[in-house]
Amino acid sequence: MKKYSNSIYNMNPNPFKTKVDWGNLACKENKIYVYISDTTKSEYTLGGLEVKVTKVTDPDGNALAFTQTDDEITFSFEDKYGFLPVIVLECDNGLFAFYCIKYSSTCC
Repeated sequence: MKKYSNSIYNMNPNPFKTKVDWGNLACKENKIYVYISDTTKSEYTLGGLEVKVTKVTDPDGNALAFTQTDDEITFSFEDKYGFLPVIVLECDNGLFAFYCIKYSSTCC
């Protein structure tokens, strides 16, 4: 629980209108928390993103490789953590706040 406390407490629900089939999403401040339930993949893609992602980290805080296009991000991740690893996407703060207000029914 201590390791994932930032991704559990005071979270806002998935800010996107679409869902992913490999996990769940939540947000807080300028971060999107990705809870991966299907760890059989080595690459994960999240579409509908209207913000710039500046950093992607694994549960230990290590940087992960990622690529981003206009509205989509793909990151590589190989599970060594067990049940429901949490990946953190750190977003450009100003753009993230704008996205939540303009495009989402829930604000982060």
